Amino acid sequence: MTGTVAVTRVQDDIYAAECRLDEGMEVRVLLVLGARRAAVIDTLTSPEEMAPFLSILSESGRPAIVVNTHADWDHVWGNAAFPGAMVVGHRICRQRLLGEEERRVLDEKRAERPDRYAQVRLVPPDLTFDTALALDLGGLTLELHHLPGHTEDCLMAYLPERRLLFAGDCAEEPFPLLSTTRLESWAAGLRAWSERDLATVIPAHGRIGGASLLRENAAYLEALRGPDVMPSLGRLNPTAAAFYRESHAQNRAMARSSVV
Repeated sequence: MTGTVAVTRVQDDIYAAECRLDEGMEVRVLLVLGARRAAVIDTLTSPEEMAPFLSILSESGRPAIVVNTHADWDHVWGNAAFPGAMVVGHRICRQRLLGEEERRVLDEKRAERPDRYAQVRLVPPDLTFDTALALDLGGLTLELHHLPGHTEDCLMAYLPERRLLFAGDCAEEPFPLLSTTRLESWAAGLRAWSERDLATVIPAHGRIGGASLLRENAAYLEALRGPDVMPSLGRLNPTAAAFYRESHAQNRAMARSSVV
């Protein structure tokens, strides 16, 4: 049994799919239908969870490209739902998906929930890049921009014709999670993006909003090495709130460990 997936139309020819993780929060992925081809941006936690997108793609008749914003398990384990599709991601994303750590995480998750992860097969990107890459979907341009911080391979996807930014895990609500200490460059990158003419910012975790989410995430990162201030978790369910309280403590410990 996989997670229940809910699909919503964000804009014309743009769809979001969400499923609930065991940690109590939801993860969101995106489907963009260009005139000639489609882009699936992240693939949830298993191939079965991609069934709603496969249905939309079948009706549209468009071939799909798969984009991985980074190699974390809740973003890429559904890649195998698209056999034959080109998979695009950062160079480090490919390295991670071919590495022993990703296999170890998959083995652990399968031991805990074999019903949910039995069909997962690790499929790394075929096409990789280092800084930026533009994909022509036909009438829509999908720009991929590397922004390390949450992980070294993290990227954001931008549709300039729609003024829409899919932030992946580079920005999320209520705050981002650290696995590196690139606080200054990460925050600066978010602030630079917030100054663009953005109509919509879509995080992989949290509510869809605007550029204010990028500024709020930047402010959180900039404050981590100062006095401890816990962001509000009032909107979250108890399980998710507990997860983010623990994550904030881990963020603080990691941020302060890099202070000389």
